[in-house]
Amino acid sequence: MVSEGSRERAGERLARAFLTHWEDPEIQPRLESLIRSARSFEGASAALCDFLGAEVLQPVTVALGHGKPELRASLVGTQLLGLAYMRFVLRAEPLASMTAEELVRCVAGTCQNYLTERL
Repeated sequence: MVSEGSRERAGERLARAFLTHWEDPEIQPRLESLIRSARSFEGASAALCDFLGAEVLQPVTVALGHGKPELRASLVGTQLLGLAYMRFVLRAEPLASMTAEELVRCVAGTCQNYLTERL
């Protein structure tokens, strides 16, 4: 779990967990479809944001205990969904061809800031 272990590495664990799920060949097409449909159907984007924020990210921000868990979850969500959209839906370079570990190194610090630093 992302909130277990050193708090100083929570951003790295979160980025790695997120990308690991996206890289799964059985999950990736479904997640791509979900993001594409969120743009097309009324209410779908709100449902996606609510699920990602309340069910996935907010439990992490609450467990880390740095206050403002909803805001922190929203900020981390923007980083990770933006990354997923650019890499997996738009297939924008160089993001599309980077390894997951390269991406983890690039975004872990930003995720860490959103999770634990003063807002």
